Amino acid sequence: LPDNVAMKQDLTDAEIDELDALLQATPAPNEPLDVLMLDGYLVGTLVQPKVVPVEEWLPAVFDLEGRVLAADTDPIWLARIRALIERRQQALNAAISEEGWFDPLIVDTDRLPPVSEYEPVQSPISRALLPWAAGFHWAQERIPDLGDIEDDAIASALARIYRHLPAETDED
Repeated sequence: LPDNVAMKQDLTDAEIDELDALLQATPAPNEPLDVLMLDGYLVGTLVQPKVVPVEEWLPAVFDLEGRVLAADTDPIWLARIRALIERRQQALNAAISEEGWFDPLIVDTDRLPPVSEYEPVQSPISRALLPWAAGFHWAQERIPDLGDIEDDAIASALARIYRHLPAETDED
């Protein structure tokens, strides 16, 4: 395949599973995103009003506390996970910019355990979208430029995503 086609080729289901396993294998003490949160995070980096360099957004994939990977991290693991992450990001970028839509990775709610009586009741849609929305929110926390724009359309779009997150306080 020519370079521009190969760069836009999305991950296969097997590669998504591999990426999820690689994320789970992130060396301790780092706490990485899971593959569903990663998908929302990648979109959150892409919709910013400026191009965000990979060096700026990639470290946040590997730790929710902001810790960097250890210097002795396996270079083969790092090269493979980075290649898969960047390929998914490029495929999302191509879908958004060329097609105007994309297929997010979401939870298969049929495979989730039943909601416990102690959890707030969520719609099946919110249960499916919660990890993706959390990843998108993580990108907005790390790179707040989009949320800083005073535009009703942007505020409305963000509200549509954030409504799938659990309330942080009673007021929320």
